[in-house]
Amino acid sequence: MTVIQNIILPEQALQTPLNMYFRLNKQDFDDKDAGEGGSCYDYRRKILTLAADKKYYFNTYYNGLSVNVWKENCHIDTLMLKLRGQGRVQVEIAHIKREFDARRSAKTVLAYRLLAQKSLNLTAEGCLLPIEDWPHIEDGMLYITLRARKDGGKAVEFYGGSFETEDKPLHNVKLGLVITHFNRKAYVLPAMQRLKRDILQHPYYGRYIGVTIIDNSSNITAEEADGVAVLPNANYGGAGGFARGLLHCKDSGFSHCLFMDDDASCETESIYRTLALLQYTRFDNLAVAGAMLRECEPYCLWCKGEFYKNFIITSSKRGMDMRKTGDLMWAEEEISHKSDKTLYGGFWHFAFPIAKTDYYPFPFFVRGDDMLFGLVNNFRIVTMNGIGNFADDFSSKESPFICYLALRCLFMQEIITANSSVYSYLRKYKRFIRGQLYSYNYAHARAYSLSAHNLLKGLPFWQANMDMTKIRARLAKEAGGETIRKQDKPAKGRRRFPRDENLIRKIWRKFTWQGFLLPGCFIRKQTALIAKNFSGDPAASFRRRSIFYYEEDLSHGYYARHDKKRFFTEWWLSWKIRLQMARQLKGVIADYKNNWHKLASEAFWRQTYNLPHAGAESPAASPAAAPAAHPAGGDKLS
Repeated sequence: MTVIQNIILPEQALQTPLNMYFRLNKQDFDDKDAGEGGSCYDYRRKILTLAADKKYYFNTYYNGLSVNVWKENCHIDTLMLKLRGQGRVQVEIAHIKREFDARRSAKTVLAYRLLAQKSLNLTAEGCLLPIEDWPHIEDGMLYITLRARKDGGKAVEFYGGSFETEDKPLHNVKLGLVITHFNRKAYVLPAMQRLKRDILQHPYYGRYIGVTIIDNSSNITAEEADGVAVLPNANYGGAGGFARGLLHCKDSGFSHCLFMDDDASCETESIYRTLALLQYTRFDNLAVAGAMLRECEPYCLWCKGEFYKNFIITSSKRGMDMRKTGDLMWAEEEISHKSDKTLYGGFWHFAFPIAKTDYYPFPFFVRGDDMLFGLVNNFRIVTMNGIGNFADDFSSKESPFICYLALRCLFMQEIITANSSVYSYLRKYKRFIRGQLYSYNYAHARAYSLSAHNLLKGLPFWQANMDMTKIRARLAKEAGGETIRKQDKPAKGRRRFPRDENLIRKIWRKFTWQGFLLPGCFIRKQTALIAKNFSGDPAASFRRRSIFYYEEDLSHGYYARHDKKRFFTEWWLSWKIRLQMARQLKGVIADYKNNWHKLASEAFWRQTYNLPHAGAESPAASPAAAPAAHPAGGDKLS
């Protein structure tokens, strides 16, 4: 018997809502009910004590089985249910799916169906139940319900369970988990201990999964590693770290690679399920993309796969509540696999077959390496409920450095994967600049200009500045400030939210250049408080003397001010960059299209890390030397 999915109970360390694991009615998403009616969950022992008069539903994010993902991508003929615990329970195996209801105004309804029902005396070793309807189910969610039997006499405890199959795996998968780290020991060291305990020391998963930390800061000691493989490495960002990890996995005999964030903030079950999908898939190019859940709201889906097209990144299923049954069902639809070549998976959780990897990460440093990697490699990408990581959303991390990375990232994706006109690049660059200047983010605008300027220098510039040292120094000098930091909020200020403008106000803003052509007497003195996002809010910024951009709790942020001199300086610079792009971009694009793959090849990264031949490596390998770099943009940008 092989486990394809465990029925798990929550860990206190993750602070995940209980109703992402079990609930007290079919569609309940209120945590308070989980502790009522005599039920009690023990976080320390990971045991759920069932109340005699309550029914527990496991049609949840972590414990529902997504039928369509398994059926479309894997070959599994038999399915069994194993439950572990103590006491007598009534078990129901049920199925739920979205169906069209022609009698109602709603397009779809949730249709529930009971497949099997049985009373069991639970044991710690586990009781097996066959799921006989498995061959006849094609989509929806399979789940169980539990009710303690009154005739049991003793308190009923539930330890967990699993969905298992008698079928043998189709592939002998050896999964290499790669984490790139740079000066975040507070996050990576606990993650290493958790992965060591839950994976490396596990009697089953330890045989199929390895863990390697790529230490770009080269500061994890042998004592801190505590038996986990650590490779000291030159700092070429996430792209370089993951490329180094991919080389290590290939040389060490792994069949698949899993890229993850340095805090590995997820249920370890996400990794187990990734392994099972790869073992039973019918496609040798299957890749698994994990979802991203918001760390501050663990039930809120930030994205479940992302799409790129025409300079636009679209996060699929954003904002869905993973406590709600309806949202769970909707989240599993329409993203079964990569059909239109625009879907990719973020490197916070992305597993793929090494043999089907035609291109390695392009040396973006960070921002864009995962996007291009997913778009240019011929992977069949799938997502699934229960496979995902927790992270802060990216909008509050926006800074001039991130703007520099973002523009070149989007332009390179478009150059390599599309055939857009030069005018489309000029228009996009203009919109970037206008959005930042109209919201008083002059350093952000300067970063965009520097990024566009350096993009015109071609591939030699990328190769010579892989570590970004000189570029970061120049950004600090020319585009400093405007980064979120601990800051006292203004004594007097007013929160501003996105607003619908009337036509007269829009025309006024347009013809006064966002108020920068108005005399000072028309500018309001009161500070506007605006939540930090990927871009500013020109409508909320109009005629404000100063803006305080803040994170959610108002304790961190920065001030931006109405400054006519800086506005016109950056606007004039952007015009000069646009003229330069109009003259040079066509030829630059042609060169990128013909030669980009040279910097995304296995040979390039082997040369970079002085690994000319494939072979077993020692975890104590010395960091690669950085190539000599010419100054980051030696010509003056002014």
